Amino acid sequence: MSRMRRVLFVVVVVVLAFAFVGFFLDNMERTSLSFIYWETMAMPKSLMLMLACMLGVVAGVLGTMGWVWKVHGKLRKLKKESQLMQKELQAFRRKPLEQRESPAASAAEPVGKDTTVQPEDAS
Repeated sequence: MSRMRRVLFVVVVVVLAFAFVGFFLDNMERTSLSFIYWETMAMPKSLMLMLACMLGVVAGVLGTMGWVWKVHGKLRKLKKESQLMQKELQAFRRKPLEQRESPAASAAEPVGKDTTVQPEDAS
C-alpha cells in the first residue's frame, strides 16, 4: 500500500510541475503593473499572478497566526490555573482529617475502661 502511495505522490508532483511550467510559459507576455500612482513596472503575467498568490498566502498565514497566538494565550492561562488547582488539591491532601467521635460511639463504650476480653487460663 505504501508503494502505491509513493507512486501516486510522484505522479501528482510530476503532473503539477508540468502544469506549473505550462502555465508559466503560456503567460509570458509582459504586462505593466501600476502599484504606486507614479510608478509602473512591466513584468510577466505569470510572475504577477504568482506574487499575488504568495501575498494571499502570507496574509492568510499572518491572520491565522494572530488567532493561534490568542488561543495559545488562553491555553497558557488554563494550564496555569490547572497547575494552581493541582497544588491546592495536594495541599488539601496533606492536611490530616479531624478525628470526631459520633455520639452513638461514645455512648456505647465507656471511657477509660478496658473492654478487651482475656482468655482464661486452662490450668
